[in-house]
Amino acid sequence: MDKNNVINDHDMIIKRLASLTRQEFLNLGTDGLSYIKPVDGQDGKEMYALHSANGSHIATGTDIAALKTIAVDQHLAPMSLQ
Repeated sequence: MDKNNVINDHDMIIKRLASLTRQEFLNLGTDGLSYIKPVDGQDGKEMYALHSANGSHIATGTDIAALKTIAVDQHLAPMSLQ
């Protein structure tokens, strides 16, 4: 792949992302991405929340593997946030 094409593609992607409306940005990836992040649990228990790419809550639990399974069952690629 030509390095100049990569730079041009990168610039085009940045311009397109910058032109998205707030709602378009929030919906970006909702049909295929999700994220798992740590949340405060009851009694100091470590818990995690699974959200769709636009931030909609899907599930909460203590087992990251189980949350990843839920994401995959929903046809979403789970990403972890630290």
